[in-house]
Amino acid sequence: MKQQEQKEFDAILSTYIHHPEVLKMKQFIAHGKVSVFSHSMNVARMAYLLNQRLRLNADLSIHLPGALLHDFY
Repeated sequence: MKQQEQKEFDAILSTYIHHPEVLKMKQFIAHGKVSVFSHSMNVARMAYLLNQRLRLNADLSIHLPGALLHDFY
């Protein structure tokens, strides 16, 4: 991810990734040794990158939180 892309990604998710309830996802394992939080961040990164590379012009302010929180419970 390019530096400018990382800044945009972080800005969109900043409210969510520092929320105490979201941070609890670090305590749970999703796949093998990967925490639910790490897995969900990877899903959000992939959603961002696919949107950028395929020029989908999706509303990232909606899609990235959805990707991040898809396993939130």
